[in-house]
Amino acid sequence: MQLSLRRQILQDLKESILDHIILADLAGLFDQYPKHFSANIAHRFRELSQFLPQGLHNHACIAGGRATFNNQSDYLHIYSGQGNENSSGEVSTMLQAITDTNKIKMLCINDLPQLEAVVPNMRAILKKVVGGKST
Repeated sequence: MQLSLRRQILQDLKESILDHIILADLAGLFDQYPKHFSANIAHRFRELSQFLPQGLHNHACIAGGRATFNNQSDYLHIYSGQGNENSSGEVSTMLQAITDTNKIKMLCINDLPQLEAVVPNMRAILKKVVGGKST
């Protein structure tokens, strides 16, 4: 119990430190480009000309050599029509990775009705993955 609590405290501390680093980086970018940032935040509602500050931060880190890249794939994308050309085995294997481990953090399904035609118990699998009750 103490070990898991210690890990959680360290993780929270690490995230807090990273948040401060990101804010400091963005503050530095704001100081460098005050006209652009001021124009970006001047809109009351979203505007097509706006940029996303997180994306700008990422680019600044890459340009400054401070970026770290994670090669681990933690998402799963099932595109429209996937599994139609073969059997449902390909998709079922992909879905097994979600139910067997907790390494998949994001699932994107482009066409759920089409996927259900290939994998009839798809809704039950999704309910299991997100913690719902399967019917």
